[in-house]
Amino acid sequence: MPITSSRVKEGSLKLGPIATAVDFSCQPSNIRLTPTTETEDPLETLCGDIATGSGTTSWVLQGTAISDFDDPDGFVLYCFENDGDQVEFTWQPNAGAATWSGEMFVQAVEIGGDVNTRLTTDFSFAIVSTPVYTPDPAPLGATTASTGPAGEGNEVGEPVEEEPPADAYGNTSAP
Repeated sequence: MPITSSRVKEGSLKLGPIATAVDFSCQPSNIRLTPTTETEDPLETLCGDIATGSGTTSWVLQGTAISDFDDPDGFVLYCFENDGDQVEFTWQPNAGAATWSGEMFVQAVEIGGDVNTRLTTDFSFAIVSTPVYTPDPAPLGATTASTGPAGEGNEVGEPVEEEPPADAYGNTSAP
């Protein structure tokens, strides 16, 4: 397999329900999904049997954002107003890439900093469960033409011929 190098660039970060999500894509200067795995040691019992240890992985969405506390619709105020709330998120690391989504707990972030300098604030939001990975629907080299399933005379990737509409009795009229 050849080397593949990914970059976080020209992506998107949306918080809230999909239909009304707020787009904060222009605020983060650093963003990542970070797993933490906690493992339990095996435990030997009196009879000599060993109960195996187990492990759990938790996730956070974390990074650094440009402070925008002067903006009533900004990221800092969103975090302040939704502190402790469970909200949906969708993160696309770069344009035309797969997305990661789920639900997380928003926490208030730092407000203010050094005088007369560009300010940033760090954030770390605990994700409720494992983030959902959705592959890019049109990866590099793919076409977007409508195709049908294999079988019934179709090969995978062949265009689907649409049938004329049927009336209430199932009769079709060919053009």
